[in-house]
Amino acid sequence: MPDRLTLLPLPPLQGQRVLLRRRRESDIDDRLRHPIDPGEEDAYGSSWRREWDGRRYHTREHLTAGQRPDEPGSYTWTVEHEGHCIGSAGLRVDADQHGAMLDTYPRALDVGADALAVTIDAVNDCAQACAADTDADLSEQNLTDMVECIRLCLHCADICTATARVISRAAASDAMVTRPLLEACAAICKTCGDECERHARMHEHCRVCAEACRRCEQACREFLSAMK
Repeated sequence: MPDRLTLLPLPPLQGQRVLLRRRRESDIDDRLRHPIDPGEEDAYGSSWRREWDGRRYHTREHLTAGQRPDEPGSYTWTVEHEGHCIGSAGLRVDADQHGAMLDTYPRALDVGADALAVTIDAVNDCAQACAADTDADLSEQNLTDMVECIRLCLHCADICTATARVISRAAASDAMVTRPLLEACAAICKTCGDECERHARMHEHCRVCAEACRRCEQACREFLSAMK
Protein backbone atom coordinates (compact mmCIF):
# COMPACT_ATOMS: atom_id res chain seq x y z
CA MET A 1 0.00 0.00 0.00
CA PRO A 2 1.39 3.53 -0.78
CA ASP A 3 2.37 5.80 2.08
CA ARG A 4 -0.72 7.89 2.83
CA LEU A 5 1.50 10.84 3.79
CA THR A 6 3.03 11.01 0.30
CA LEU A 7 1.39 13.93 -1.49
CA LEU A 8 1.28 14.67 -5.19
CA PRO A 9 3.71 17.27 -6.60
CA LEU A 10 2.87 20.80 -5.51
CA PRO A 11 0.00 21.97 -7.76
CA PRO A 12 -0.12 25.61 -8.91
CA LEU A 13 -3.46 27.25 -8.03
CA GLN A 14 -4.77 30.20 -10.04
CA GLY A 15 -7.17 32.55 -8.29
CA GLN A 16 -8.89 35.68 -9.54
CA ARG A 17 -6.18 38.01 -8.20
CA VAL A 18 -3.31 35.81 -7.06
CA LEU A 19 -1.37 32.73 -8.18
CA LEU A 20 -0.12 30.08 -5.75
CA ARG A 21 3.02 28.49 -7.22
CA ARG A 22 6.35 26.87 -6.40
CA ARG A 23 9.12 28.89 -4.79
CA ARG A 24 11.73 30.58 -6.97
CA GLU A 25 15.21 31.79 -6.07
CA SER A 26 14.13 35.30 -7.02
CA ASP A 27 11.26 35.39 -4.50
CA ILE A 28 13.37 36.74 -1.62
CA ASP A 29 14.80 39.58 -3.72
CA ASP A 30 11.29 40.34 -4.91
CA ARG A 31 9.92 40.66 -1.38
CA LEU A 32 12.90 42.75 -0.24
CA ARG A 33 11.93 45.42 -2.78
CA HIS A 34 8.39 45.82 -1.47
CA PRO A 35 7.36 47.31 1.92
CA ILE A 36 5.52 45.36 4.57
CA ASP A 37 1.79 46.01 4.66
CA PRO A 38 1.17 48.40 7.61
CA GLY A 39 -1.56 46.09 8.88
CA GLU A 40 0.93 43.22 9.17
CA GLU A 41 3.90 45.07 10.72
CA ASP A 42 3.26 43.87 14.29
CA ALA A 43 3.44 40.23 13.19
CA TYR A 44 7.10 40.58 12.25
CA GLY A 45 8.33 41.87 15.62
CA SER A 46 11.86 43.21 15.10
CA SER A 47 12.40 41.28 11.86
CA TRP A 48 12.28 44.33 9.59
CA ARG A 49 14.35 47.27 8.39
CA ARG A 50 13.30 50.89 7.86
CA GLU A 51 14.29 52.57 4.60
CA TRP A 52 14.66 56.22 3.58
CA ASP A 53 10.96 56.48 2.74
CA GLY A 54 10.06 55.71 6.36
CA ARG A 55 8.39 52.39 5.54
CA ARG A 56 9.31 48.98 6.94
CA TYR A 57 10.80 46.29 4.72
CA HIS A 58 11.68 42.62 5.22
CA THR A 59 15.19 41.48 6.10
CA ARG A 60 16.97 38.85 4.05
CA GLU A 61 17.77 36.84 7.19
CA HIS A 62 14.11 36.59 8.17
CA LEU A 63 12.95 35.56 4.69
CA THR A 64 15.77 33.03 4.25
CA ALA A 65 15.00 31.41 7.61
CA GLY A 66 11.41 30.92 6.53
CA GLN A 67 12.31 28.93 3.43
CA ARG A 68 12.64 25.54 5.07
CA PRO A 69 11.92 22.35 3.10
CA ASP A 70 8.32 21.18 3.37
CA GLU A 71 7.63 18.58 6.02
CA PRO A 72 5.97 15.30 4.98
CA GLY A 73 2.26 15.82 4.48
CA SER A 74 2.49 19.57 3.86
CA TYR A 75 2.41 22.05 0.97
CA THR A 76 3.95 25.53 0.86
CA TRP A 77 3.16 27.89 -2.00
CA THR A 78 4.53 31.29 -2.99
CA VAL A 79 1.73 33.84 -3.35
CA GLU A 80 2.18 35.92 -6.51
CA HIS A 81 0.24 39.09 -7.33
CA GLU A 82 0.74 41.06 -10.56
CA GLY A 83 3.97 39.17 -11.21
CA HIS A 84 5.47 39.80 -7.76
CA CYS A 85 5.95 37.50 -4.77
CA ILE A 86 3.94 38.94 -1.87
CA GLY A 87 4.09 36.11 0.66
CA SER A 88 3.51 32.42 1.19
CA ALA A 89 0.66 30.06 2.02
CA GLY A 90 0.75 26.59 3.53
CA LEU A 91 -1.42 23.51 3.90
CA ARG A 92 -0.91 20.65 6.35
CA VAL A 93 -2.51 17.31 5.45
CA ASP A 94 -2.87 14.67 8.15
CA ALA A 95 -3.48 11.88 5.69
CA ASP A 96 -3.00 9.10 8.23
CA GLN A 97 -5.72 10.15 10.66
CA HIS A 98 -8.31 7.71 9.31
CA GLY A 99 -5.89 4.80 9.45
CA ALA A 100 -5.03 5.64 13.05
CA MET A 101 -8.70 5.73 14.02
CA LEU A 102 -9.54 2.48 12.21
CA ASP A 103 -6.65 0.71 13.92
CA THR A 104 -8.40 1.29 17.26
CA TYR A 105 -11.63 -0.52 16.29
CA PRO A 106 -12.49 -3.25 18.85
CA ARG A 107 -13.87 -5.65 16.23
CA ALA A 108 -12.78 -6.93 12.84
CA LEU A 109 -13.82 -4.88 9.81
CA ASP A 110 -15.49 -6.35 6.74
CA VAL A 111 -12.66 -4.93 4.60
CA GLY A 112 -9.03 -4.10 5.28
CA ALA A 113 -8.42 -0.97 7.33
CA ASP A 114 -5.77 0.22 4.88
CA ALA A 115 -8.10 0.00 1.86
CA LEU A 116 -10.86 1.73 3.81
CA ALA A 117 -8.55 4.55 4.96
CA VAL A 118 -7.33 5.16 1.40
CA THR A 119 -10.93 5.38 0.16
CA ILE A 120 -11.99 7.74 2.95
CA ASP A 121 -9.02 10.00 2.18
CA ALA A 122 -9.82 9.97 -1.56
CA VAL A 123 -13.50 10.86 -1.17
CA ASN A 124 -12.74 13.60 1.36
CA ASP A 125 -10.04 15.04 -0.90
CA CYS A 126 -12.44 14.99 -3.85
CA ALA A 127 -15.21 16.68 -1.86
CA GLN A 128 -12.80 19.46 -0.87
CA ALA A 129 -11.44 19.83 -4.41
CA CYS A 130 -14.95 20.07 -5.88
CA ALA A 131 -16.00 22.68 -3.30
CA ALA A 132 -12.88 24.75 -4.04
CA ASP A 133 -13.29 24.35 -7.79
CA THR A 134 -16.89 25.54 -7.56
CA ASP A 135 -15.71 28.71 -5.84
CA ALA A 136 -12.95 29.20 -8.43
CA ASP A 137 -15.41 28.62 -11.29
CA LEU A 138 -17.67 31.34 -9.90
CA SER A 139 -14.74 33.76 -10.07
CA GLU A 140 -14.10 33.18 -13.77
CA GLN A 141 -15.13 35.81 -16.31
CA ASN A 142 -16.67 33.24 -18.67
CA LEU A 143 -19.18 32.16 -16.04
CA THR A 144 -21.75 30.95 -18.59
CA ASP A 145 -19.28 28.34 -19.85
CA MET A 146 -18.74 27.06 -16.30
CA VAL A 147 -22.38 26.38 -15.36
CA GLU A 148 -22.25 22.63 -16.02
CA CYS A 149 -18.91 22.31 -14.26
CA ILE A 150 -20.29 24.13 -11.21
CA ARG A 151 -23.41 21.94 -11.14
CA LEU A 152 -21.44 18.68 -11.36
CA CYS A 153 -18.90 19.82 -8.76
CA LEU A 154 -21.72 20.55 -6.33
CA HIS A 155 -23.23 17.11 -6.96
CA CYS A 156 -19.84 15.45 -6.59
CA ALA A 157 -18.98 17.28 -3.37
CA ASP A 158 -22.30 16.29 -1.78
CA ILE A 159 -22.08 12.62 -2.81
CA CYS A 160 -18.43 12.34 -1.74
CA THR A 161 -19.23 13.88 1.65
CA ALA A 162 -22.10 11.45 2.21
CA THR A 163 -19.95 8.52 1.09
CA ALA A 164 -17.12 9.45 3.45
CA ARG A 165 -19.48 9.66 6.41
CA VAL A 166 -21.21 6.35 5.73
CA ILE A 167 -18.11 4.25 4.99
CA SER A 168 -16.41 5.74 8.08
CA ARG A 169 -19.00 3.89 10.19
CA ALA A 170 -17.29 0.62 9.40
CA ALA A 171 -17.87 -1.45 12.52
CA ALA A 172 -21.14 -2.89 11.19
CA SER A 173 -21.38 -1.73 7.58
CA ASP A 174 -24.28 -2.81 5.39
CA ALA A 175 -23.26 -3.71 1.84
CA MET A 176 -26.80 -2.98 0.68
CA VAL A 177 -26.12 0.65 1.60
CA THR A 178 -22.41 1.12 1.03
CA ARG A 179 -22.21 -0.63 -2.35
CA PRO A 180 -24.75 1.58 -4.21
CA LEU A 181 -23.32 4.63 -2.48
CA LEU A 182 -19.78 3.80 -3.66
CA GLU A 183 -21.12 3.07 -7.15
CA ALA A 184 -22.85 6.46 -7.21
CA CYS A 185 -19.68 8.13 -5.96
CA ALA A 186 -17.57 6.50 -8.68
CA ALA A 187 -20.15 7.50 -11.32
CA ILE A 188 -20.34 11.17 -10.35
CA CYS A 189 -16.55 11.35 -10.06
CA LYS A 190 -16.30 10.02 -13.62
CA THR A 191 -18.81 12.55 -14.94
CA CYS A 192 -17.41 15.47 -12.96
CA GLY A 193 -13.84 14.54 -13.85
CA ASP A 194 -14.72 14.49 -17.55
CA GLU A 195 -16.29 17.94 -17.34
CA CYS A 196 -13.40 19.43 -15.33
CA GLU A 197 -10.93 17.93 -17.78
CA ARG A 198 -12.75 19.76 -20.59
CA HIS A 199 -11.79 23.08 -18.96
CA ALA A 200 -8.35 22.00 -17.71
CA ARG A 201 -6.32 23.68 -20.45
CA MET A 202 -7.80 27.09 -19.66
CA HIS A 203 -8.25 26.76 -15.89
CA GLU A 204 -5.62 25.16 -13.66
CA HIS A 205 -8.11 24.71 -10.82
CA CYS A 206 -10.22 22.49 -13.10
CA ARG A 207 -7.18 20.33 -13.86
CA VAL A 208 -6.50 19.85 -10.15
CA CYS A 209 -10.17 18.98 -9.52
CA ALA A 210 -10.24 16.54 -12.42
CA GLU A 211 -7.25 14.68 -10.96
CA ALA A 212 -8.96 14.48 -7.56
CA CYS A 213 -12.08 13.07 -9.24
CA ARG A 214 -10.02 10.43 -11.07
CA ARG A 215 -8.30 9.33 -7.86
CA CYS A 216 -11.63 9.13 -6.04
CA GLU A 217 -13.28 7.16 -8.82
CA GLN A 218 -10.39 4.67 -8.82
CA ALA A 219 -10.42 4.34 -5.02
CA CYS A 220 -14.17 3.69 -4.96
CA ARG A 221 -13.96 1.03 -7.68
CA GLU A 222 -11.04 -0.70 -5.97
CA PHE A 223 -12.89 -0.63 -2.67
CA LEU A 224 -15.97 -2.13 -4.32
CA SER A 225 -13.81 -4.95 -5.67
CA ALA A 226 -12.41 -5.60 -2.18
CA MET A 227 -15.81 -5.74 -0.46
CA LYS A 228 -16.97 -9.17 0.68
